[in-house]
Amino acid sequence: MARDLYRAIHKAMRKDLFEVSAAIACADLTNADGLAALRGRFAGLLASMEHHAHMEDHDVHPLAREVAPETVDAVTAEHHVLDRELAELETELGALSEVPHGDVWSRGQAFYLRFNRYVASYLLHIDREERELMPALATIDAERLDALARADYEGPVEMLVGAMGNMMPLFNADDRRQILRDIEASRTAEEYAQIAAAARASIGPTSERS
Repeated sequence: MARDLYRAIHKAMRKDLFEVSAAIACADLTNADGLAALRGRFAGLLASMEHHAHMEDHDVHPLAREVAPETVDAVTAEHHVLDRELAELETELGALSEVPHGDVWSRGQAFYLRFNRYVASYLLHIDREERELMPALATIDAERLDALARADYEGPVEMLVGAMGNMMPLFNADDRRQILRDIEASRTAEEYAQIAAAARASIGPTSERS
């Protein structure tokens, strides 16, 4: 079975989108502290989405272009549109602090609906990557796909330790084993032990190796 480069990260991104949508839905936008907290959470989403798009555009898509150049052009264009729309949403959210109290509810509802249109567009975008790009990538040499997947785990140990708590509970046992194998192949034994310990803490005892 070919390596799936999108499976884990897209699960995490769907979770983030749904959670932010739910947070907007129940937020009291007339409360300065609540609005500030929502803006902080939105900024985190924006940073995550930009990072993911950068990784795909600079790492995944050059490889995919060898086998599916037209699809790569299409999804790259979608990245630019989605990134711009999310940045506009962040600006719109920030402007809510200046809205007269009597208009906050209607403006907040409009923002909530616009954000969910963005979510719908983003879900279609990643569905396209999964249905069209991943089958094309699966025709590429497995060693090259493995190396690309493992490059995701070459960042600072502290970042990966933090990511384990957020991401591991999302995944099934097969996902977890693959992620830990990739981390083990990318890190020193000491670093791997530290990251694996964080993974165990987030989900309870689990097998680290296949």
